[in-house]
Amino acid sequence: MIINPIIPIWLMIVVCAIFILLIVLRSKSMYSIIRRIIIISLLFIINVRFMFPSDNIQVTTSNLNVLFVIDTTLSMLAEDGRRGNTRFSGMQSDALAIVEELEGANFSIITFDNHSRTLIPFTRDMRLVRETINTISIVDQMGAVGTAFDVPVNNMLEAVRRSNNMGNRKTIIFLMTDGEYTIDGVIQSFREISRYIDGGAVLGYGTPGGRTYVVLGRGDAIYYGPYKRKELVKSYSL
Repeated sequence: MIINPIIPIWLMIVVCAIFILLIVLRSKSMYSIIRRIIIISLLFIINVRFMFPSDNIQVTTSNLNVLFVIDTTLSMLAEDGRRGNTRFSGMQSDALAIVEELEGANFSIITFDNHSRTLIPFTRDMRLVRETINTISIVDQMGAVGTAFDVPVNNMLEAVRRSNNMGNRKTIIFLMTDGEYTIDGVIQSFREISRYIDGGAVLGYGTPGGRTYVVLGRGDAIYYGPYKRKELVKSYSL
């Protein structure tokens, strides 16, 4: 419990003492004296403003834009996620938890594998956001050509510029990936994006030895992996 008095307590004590003294001197009825002292006591308690701290805080997110950038490459199906589930299922659970925590904000979703695509622009339609997260699909194994987590940079830049033009709003990004990078070449910088955002996080999934269970066209099944991984958070953070 804490106190946050409107008038300093010492001053309130002086004022209340003066009032009580006047009441005692001027009132002829004991009942009247007691009633007025009770009223003054209640005023003193109200002024003290007793407060009880709580962790259950309602956060206002109405001026917040949240951009999810979600890895949908084949390696996200590796079965080394939480409780033996896939990396991708863990990512979906985390995304839904963030939506729940920041409900009231605007959300946009970008996915990337061989290509990058904006699934939904910034919206406050929570039902659409949740349904989109639940229905995101991984790239088809026959069409996968490798992984490069800088594929969505241009779409991300377009989204944060659009967010920046929406008025007095904060923009944060959650880049959700397993950090795998299998395509040769120079990694495109995220630096330009940082000019338009107020924060965010890179959420990583999986382990270096994760394998992906894939069903082939004839109904046969094989495991792909383990996968080559590079440090994403240290070297390529937003």
